[in-house]
Amino acid sequence: MRIAICDDSIIERSSLYEMMAKYCTSRSIDTAIELFSSGEDFLAGEPENKYSIVLMDIYLKGMSGMEAIKEFRKKDKDAIVIFCTTTSDFAIEGYSVHASNYLVKPVTYKALSDALDSCQNLLDDNIKSIEVLTGRLPMQIYLRSIIYIEVMNSLCRIHTIDGEVDTYRPLQEIEAELPNPPFLRSHRSYLVNMNYAEEILDRDFLMKDGSTVPISKKEKTRIKQEYLHYIWNKTT
Repeated sequence: MRIAICDDSIIERSSLYEMMAKYCTSRSIDTAIELFSSGEDFLAGEPENKYSIVLMDIYLKGMSGMEAIKEFRKKDKDAIVIFCTTTSDFAIEGYSVHASNYLVKPVTYKALSDALDSCQNLLDDNIKSIEVLTGRLPMQIYLRSIIYIEVMNSLCRIHTIDGEVDTYRPLQEIEAELPNPPFLRSHRSYLVNMNYAEEILDRDFLMKDGSTVPISKKEKTRIKQEYLHYIWNKTT
């Protein structure tokens, strides 16, 4: 799980880093924490495999933290965002960017851990994974990283944001462990993560990585309805 901390004070960045590391260690969460001193650096450093949590100061030199998150939300609507700042003046505006919480400095460990615990369901979604055998080695794949899965003869190829993973584990067995939504069986040989669908075409899903995933001709109406219902609920 990737976490970003953005604050123009090195003291505050270090303090938030130590508290976040302590929280993740106490809950056995594997994580990579990245530190930024400005909103511009944060946006420039956004990885392909998105952040799960962002701790953002509002009063930054140059671009404000609120402006940075507004820009960030154009590409990522799912990350947990927690604002950390010296005043609660922007608390109402924080709702417009779907901030999960708003902490007034100096941030204590209890305040941060309580804020993260309060959005545990969102956090769980970001760290849930499935285990598959690739070769003879077990591998954990985060659900959030899966773009789609296809069957090739007796092989399942899992397309993720980090590359392809091949396994002989049956698609039906994998599907049973994946939540619906966002995962949708679009075809007898394909399972798609609707979060990575750019748009739905007549016979295919166009994915954000440029690939296409076929839609069952017999189930086309139902599949399109499920997709449109999911997108509607996600954006309202």
